[in-house]
Amino acid sequence: MKSFLLIGAALTAGAGVVFAQGTYTNFIREVQFPSGGESNVTVDPTGEKLSAKELEAGGARFELWAVRNAPYVEYLLDNRYVGAYVPLAQVRIETEDPYSTPPRTRADRPFKVYITLEGLRTDADAPAASKSVNLLHHMQSYGEGGTDKNINRDNATLLTPTTSLSANLAASTEPYTTLYKTVPGSITAARGEERFSIYTLDDYQAPPSQIASAMVQIWPRGTGEIEGIAVGDVIKFKMPDVKITYTNIYPDSTVYAQVYPGGPADGTEGTHVDGSGKRYYSTVPESPDPITLTNWDSVFTKDGAWTMELISETPFGREIIAQVGPFYLDRTIQMNGGITTSE
Repeated sequence: MKSFLLIGAALTAGAGVVFAQGTYTNFIREVQFPSGGESNVTVDPTGEKLSAKELEAGGARFELWAVRNAPYVEYLLDNRYVGAYVPLAQVRIETEDPYSTPPRTRADRPFKVYITLEGLRTDADAPAASKSVNLLHHMQSYGEGGTDKNINRDNATLLTPTTSLSANLAASTEPYTTLYKTVPGSITAARGEERFSIYTLDDYQAPPSQIASAMVQIWPRGTGEIEGIAVGDVIKFKMPDVKITYTNIYPDSTVYAQVYPGGPADGTEGTHVDGSGKRYYSTVPESPDPITLTNWDSVFTKDGAWTMELISETPFGREIIAQVGPFYLDRTIQMNGGITTSE
């Protein structure tokens, strides 16, 4: 294949997600084949860039990267491989969480993978690399309590078998597949990411090259614990101090404690307990220090049976993550006595 003149950058802000400047630095990495030469060009969140070099005979791969400055994390957002007969592909991941940079979901929730593929050839004498591509699924755990900070994505695990795609796939409202997490660990502990990538076949001009990919982060389901009060307790005087603990609170979620009269009843809107929680805006799960409730009798308006719950409001809905009830308040003081007289 003859070398081309300088071309418009294979990736622009419209081809993938680009982060705002300041917090992130965006750049395009160009890898030439067969020489393997690389060059990087910084890009703005919107606009275009010309390729840094003319294309070699084997074509070139253009990768769109975003680098988070503090803490330092690299994200491969999108890429294109440009060659003589390379098909066009796109991978998109959709979750129930509207956050999209990168997409994220919880370990117990499904996510959808959409694939668009065009330009595959069907004529018998066409090169094999022009007639099919491979879909690869990689998984990488962040480890116990880990995040995406400072991970080496070269250590991701390739799940088998690899899927061969030999037919064009039009953009569709129906996902190519719907999945749950494969990151190891229980739904209350799993942390990691999954990547779906489309690669060309090995060709005499260039090795297998990634032409599209998308990644989703998997975070655990939050849990809670209530200590200091138990089912069946009868409280005669002042409410005891109660310690509440939140663990692995999903990003951009609100947690709090509530109480209501009677035994447990799912969906009950109770009275919020002041100082029992907050909203967490971070991009990774939070496990804050425990909270101790003291002098909180005023939230209980009458004697009788009561229930206490820890509530988590996430992009997936409102959920009970800990519950104690019924326990009983009996704070009425009765005085028994008699009247005597002396004459």
